[in-house]
Amino acid sequence: MKIALMTDTYHPQVNGVVSSIDSIAGEVGKKHEVHIFAPTKVKHVHSFRSFAFCISPDYKIAFFRPKMVAKILRKEDIDIVHVHTPFSLGAAGIKAARELTLPAVGTFHTLIPEYTHYISETLGPLLSRLTWKYVTMFYKRCNVVTTPSNPMRERLVERGLKNVYVIPNSVDVGLFRPGERPRNKDPCVLFVGRLGKEKKIEVLIDAAPKILKEYPKARFRIIGTGIYEARYKKLVGKKGLTDSFVFEGYLDLSDLIDAYRACDVFVMPSETETQGLVALEAMACGRPVVGADALGLKDVITHGVDGYLFRPSSSDELANYVLGLLADERRWQKMGKKAREKAEKFSSKRVGEQWIRFYSSLLQ
Repeated sequence: MKIALMTDTYHPQVNGVVSSIDSIAGEVGKKHEVHIFAPTKVKHVHSFRSFAFCISPDYKIAFFRPKMVAKILRKEDIDIVHVHTPFSLGAAGIKAARELTLPAVGTFHTLIPEYTHYISETLGPLLSRLTWKYVTMFYKRCNVVTTPSNPMRERLVERGLKNVYVIPNSVDVGLFRPGERPRNKDPCVLFVGRLGKEKKIEVLIDAAPKILKEYPKARFRIIGTGIYEARYKKLVGKKGLTDSFVFEGYLDLSDLIDAYRACDVFVMPSETETQGLVALEAMACGRPVVGADALGLKDVITHGVDGYLFRPSSSDELANYVLGLLADERRWQKMGKKAREKAEKFSSKRVGEQWIRFYSSLLQ
């Protein structure tokens, strides 16, 4: 098979969409031919000039002649067009697929309607409704739609989309794996991700005093950057928590893996995750996750088995679950082992085989 992966976000950006595309290309590419179309200049990729999209700088709007994409697809003799984003290259991919009568797959990775506050706080609700109309219309033009979790599939079906299938994002369990490291003398709580409003890091910040009351030397590591970084730092300072929180920016891969292994508990307060890839990475490293009981995290965390799901925005519940894990060594170890077992179900190899079966079914 020859498969075209179309995306409006790619290296050097770091996000779940990019990780998903790399995983599909890596696994499916072992047996089939994969072509990536992206708005950034990367080796072995069909690249296009672009500018940043206002809602999310990680996404780019590419410049190209309308017929260019179809011409490349025809030249490469592509069998399936798989779009990963609903903007310029994604739209061009669907249009070209229709023109060439090729199957068009659309993956819904990101709850873009929840990001409209970056344009206007006041008009956020209106813009969210309009954005939902746009993305629904966009994905209705695909022959089939995939999304990484069952809660997201339900949300899309409620919006009127049909032929929606769940294929999760994967994690490289050979790369992300437990290390030989003893338990920290002073607890370490970790968050990894973009520092945006939708990540709700203020819930973790609000939970910190309760955790620090029991463990005064506990550390809270925040790995990532984003336009809300200054606000979160200001909130930490306002609450007198500066000595307990460390904002580290993005880390290279080896340091990131070491950070997962070095933490005691991984925390994810976001309520808008379509799956929660960083949670899976932490679990692959043998760490239990405490996450918001919302959307995709419900498919990743089994409450009381490999982590805990707390009521969204409840800093008190978040703190209680973290304290419970820190206070019970046996439970912590057992949950860490179960977390690793859960992550193995999302291995790159297993998910790659799912994609190959799925693509093959479209050509029968």
